Amino acid sequence: MGTATTEVLNDADAARLDARGADWLTKQQAADALGVSTRTIQQLASEGKLHTLRRAVEGGPPISIYDPEDVQKERERRMRAVVLPAERKENFTPEFSVSQLLHLHAFADKIRETEHHPLNVTLAEATQMSGLPRKYLRAAVDAGALPAHRYGRRVWIHRADLEAFRGSQFKLTPVAQPQWSEGGAA
Repeated sequence: MGTATTEVLNDADAARLDARGADWLTKQQAADALGVSTRTIQQLASEGKLHTLRRAVEGGPPISIYDPEDVQKERERRMRAVVLPAERKENFTPEFSVSQLLHLHAFADKIRETEHHPLNVTLAEATQMSGLPRKYLRAAVDAGALPAHRYGRRVWIHRADLEAFRGSQFKLTPVAQPQWSEGGAA
């Protein structure tokens, strides 16, 4: 369609409206008929897809009313654009061999057995996982000894970094053996 058509109705035009049909829709009625917002109705009218008239209202500003034929055409256009899903067979049963079923069952068991290990953990989760105090981990993050990412106030630590940090904190270093001399303590 072309540009938007808007006419303001006065008493003389009211007879013309009756000739066209008094069943023109208000903005809300048109929106309900199409299942869209009133803003979309305004947009369709400005694009010229809906013919618009302005009806005078006693004691108030004129209201926009929309041609029901245009609303119906737009509804049909929108319905054609909807793609309906293909029909499904009612009794569809996938065919698997016994070995495929056994593999699927074993895979499902593996998934159930394995714990979910996220790549990044919060500071609270890192405290539980490492057994180290929260303040200690926070100080390590602030000092840069434990790499972390900040999102707002929340601190996220990569699991591998936490495990490396925890391992570095508890390395056993060989203690020098005391040297005993013949005459007693060194």
